[in-house]
Amino acid sequence: SELTLLVASIRLPSKINPVKNLQKLKVSQKSVLDRMVKCGFIGEAQAEQAFDEQVTVTAKKSHSSAFLDAVNDEIENKLGISPYLLKNCNVYTGYDGKLSEQIEETVKNYPHDRQIIVIDNSTMLIKAYFSSCGQVKRSPASTIKPIAVYAPAIEEKLISTYTVLDDNKKQFNGYSPNNYNDAYYGLVTAKQALKLSLNVPAVDVLNQLGAERALEYLRKMGIEENNKSLNLALGVTENGVTIKKLAESYAQFANSGVYETACFIDKITDENGNVIYQRNRDNKRIFSNSTASLINDCLVECSKSGTAKRLKDLGYDVATKTGTNGNKDGNVDAYSVSYTTKHTVASWIGNADGKLMNNDVTGGGYPTLMNLEVLNELYNDQAPYNFDYQDTKTVKLDKYSLENNGKTLLADDNFPDKYVLQTRVSIHDENIKQSALFSSPTISEQSVTVHNDKITISYKKPSFIGVRIYKINENEKKLIYDGFDDNYNFIQNERTCEYSIVPYSCGKTGIVLGEELVLKKVNVSIDDPIELKPDEWWSNENI
Repeated sequence: SELTLLVASIRLPSKINPVKNLQKLKVSQKSVLDRMVKCGFIGEAQAEQAFDEQVTVTAKKSHSSAFLDAVNDEIENKLGISPYLLKNCNVYTGYDGKLSEQIEETVKNYPHDRQIIVIDNSTMLIKAYFSSCGQVKRSPASTIKPIAVYAPAIEEKLISTYTVLDDNKKQFNGYSPNNYNDAYYGLVTAKQALKLSLNVPAVDVLNQLGAERALEYLRKMGIEENNKSLNLALGVTENGVTIKKLAESYAQFANSGVYETACFIDKITDENGNVIYQRNRDNKRIFSNSTASLINDCLVECSKSGTAKRLKDLGYDVATKTGTNGNKDGNVDAYSVSYTTKHTVASWIGNADGKLMNNDVTGGGYPTLMNLEVLNELYNDQAPYNFDYQDTKTVKLDKYSLENNGKTLLADDNFPDKYVLQTRVSIHDENIKQSALFSSPTISEQSVTVHNDKITISYKKPSFIGVRIYKINENEKKLIYDGFDDNYNFIQNERTCEYSIVPYSCGKTGIVLGEELVLKKVNVSIDDPIELKPDEWWSNENI
């Protein structure tokens, strides 16, 4: 009975097999048994007994079908021969059966087509791979921002991660990008823009870099793309990118800016152990140590408090970039690419035929949760080492000047913590000047005006800068105001007076006085006082 069932499945193994459709297979089995009777191999009674026998089907589903398909594809593409011609050979891969099984279980919980790939960063061999739709090329959405926009711009010294960018609705030569949900944040650093995946700053940086230069960097990573429009910054591509190519492009940041193609196959030997194929580990440096470290710093922050904050409780450095491609009617691609010092994990959810998903399917949702499950499996026994951020240093920046004036200045030891922004910069970055906000406080646009005998002294300053206002009269100097208001009003009872302002700051090391500013003299019209003679006070002519 079992033998004839197997024979019956040969004609259409994908449609009629004991696992998927046993009853349909039984129809074909009857044809096989009837033919055996006709040819004289068995009798009719034996055929009936075989057909009526209840067969128990026990099948262990393969967890590596997508991986094996990818291995076969790599053999054909790299060696130029069919894998079916390689008889009795041994194919050495980075395959991790336990991890692949866990991924197979993970993807069952998510809708639509799914892809996951896991790369060992040190060997650049692929440990696990699952795809429900083959190695399709899709728009990379915002996952293109680090590899085509920010890292190239940092490498070209156009920006650093502390560079202030304007995240307001604007046009670039007629192109007007929108942020997700039309939310805009005003002045932000490049690090904040990347962490929150803001679209307007990304287009701004690409506009400075130039699309052609961005494409040159992508081609170094083996991504052949021709779109020279500014929407390239948002992942709009002509050719698309495979999830494998995307993952290996991110692995270079974990590998200090050195790019290497990820492979399924390490080597192939014949039945006698002779090597008939050996992987050539051809790597090249695309980004400097400092550029890779700065991108790592940004994307670790993305996992902590950005679009991939579902990973914030992992307890070790994991860098992540998410991406979502779609419009108000629905999304078509959702990505999350995560990497540690040891592995790179990339996940995608979408529909291979391009059908829309709901708008709630985003890169920070299902794909990031898929990454989380894979990372927990990878590091259930031991966490990976944190990034060492080569060729960078941590500095304290004047947060107030950065956020309010777009100026990048170093904060000194007198800065209160709430006005300090700690950030990582390249060790070669020596162009940041010192802020004098708390070491030499100043005010601007100071003036004194008179209206109906009322004097107003006004000035511009940060809210945390105080002022002391003095009234100067002949040899006397008197303090008349000490506080943090932006102006001071009072009635003057003298004809001519002079005033001065001394700004001050209250920092960590105490109060620091700024330079005294003397204002112009002011004149007030005051009527002459009436003198009354005590002994003639009732006289009308003296009233």
